[in-house]
Amino acid sequence: MSRGRPPLPTLVDIEQSAREKLSDRAWGYYSRPADGQTYRDNIEAFERYRLIPRNLRDVSIRDTSVTVLGTRMDIPIAIGPTALNRLAHPDAELATAKGAAAMNTGMVLSSWANHSLEEVAEVAPPGIRWFYMLFYKDRGRMKRLLARAERAGYTAIFLTVDQPLLPFQIDLRPVTFPVSIRFPNVLDEEPPHAPGSAEYQESMRAALKQPATWDDVQWIRDNTRLPVVLKGILSGNRN
Repeated sequence: MSRGRPPLPTLVDIEQSAREKLSDRAWGYYSRPADGQTYRDNIEAFERYRLIPRNLRDVSIRDTSVTVLGTRMDIPIAIGPTALNRLAHPDAELATAKGAAAMNTGMVLSSWANHSLEEVAEVAPPGIRWFYMLFYKDRGRMKRLLARAERAGYTAIFLTVDQPLLPFQIDLRPVTFPVSIRFPNVLDEEPPHAPGSAEYQESMRAALKQPATWDDVQWIRDNTRLPVVLKGILSGNRN
């Protein structure tokens, strides 16, 4: 049975709906790129793509499933690591995880999530969960995070390698975060500063290792039994 036309059939429709529903604070955070260059390039690149139909195929029975990291997903689309989900929904990543589990697809939980990796695992036990981890100066902290991810049933570790430094957009001086915003997967203990303040941001930046190197990637591989996925590689040239 056909499900009919989706309520938001295009990305433009989705963006417009988000603009109407989100607060100015949330929209300001989600819609503002770090410097705008990659954002513009991405839009131009996707506008160049065209779908080539395969005619005279029997499509009465369709299978959109794929296998990723040894796990079958019903659709070839997963949820990438996104920060500050609470600005869009009171349940934040808990709602995102439930949605991914309902579609039987993967979700990469961001270190900048507003719920702990354990809380996210508890609300969607059958979900396909991967954890996006930051590089820290304190390797003891990294080891504790890896152990937490393994215990909570995450099945892969994702690392961003195309961002040697945090973009200044993270500061978002005009965007003030509500008091409820926390990052339980970034710091072992919350700093005694107001969320979103310069002091709060600096305490998080101070904990991160910038830039990371191949030695850091190797250390993570050596200290987890989970597969490690590098996110952001654009060239096969290691150097």
